[in-house]
Amino acid sequence: MLRTFLISGCMLVGTTSLFRLTRRVGRCIVRASQKTDSSPGIRGKLGEISPKYCCVILEGKRGFFLEERREGAKIAAGKLTCFGGKVEVDEKPDDCIIRECREELGWSPGIIERAVDLYVDGNLTAWFYVAKAPVDTSALLYEEGRFGVWISDSKDPRLSDWHRVVLNAWSKGLKRADFYSDTSTHT
Repeated sequence: MLRTFLISGCMLVGTTSLFRLTRRVGRCIVRASQKTDSSPGIRGKLGEISPKYCCVILEGKRGFFLEERREGAKIAAGKLTCFGGKVEVDEKPDDCIIRECREELGWSPGIIERAVDLYVDGNLTAWFYVAKAPVDTSALLYEEGRFGVWISDSKDPRLSDWHRVVLNAWSKGLKRADFYSDTSTHT
């Protein structure tokens, strides 16, 4: 049976074991399809711990729209990554994505949906959301030292290792991506 609940300004629509969460953040709509059971690889229990980072997979007709990190960046210098960053204290992960897009691109996605959870060496590290990329990327107002590039698939050698793992998982329809620092023990 399909049910609709309104909890703390959020609308839950679905059955008792699977629901779709929809809420407004400014002009953005946040959706998260989540199972309420403990199925392996799928997180979504209410009250779960948020990750340290959140990123967004921006999809468009030309493929994926990614950030090219400057050579002096502290993390993934000279590599391509999804836009996003560190979740601030008392910030919700989906609010982090919207803030990061505004800061890094001068733009906000219309609808974001949680897509892939990244685990590094078995530890939850980041939630990746998916959204439609801006149609006209030439009009974006990039944060100093940042700019965007289009790639057609996850085989681009400029991709950071974490983001390659996530894009591969996303393209296969997986909700979890695992990255291991020492690949010799996890082949």
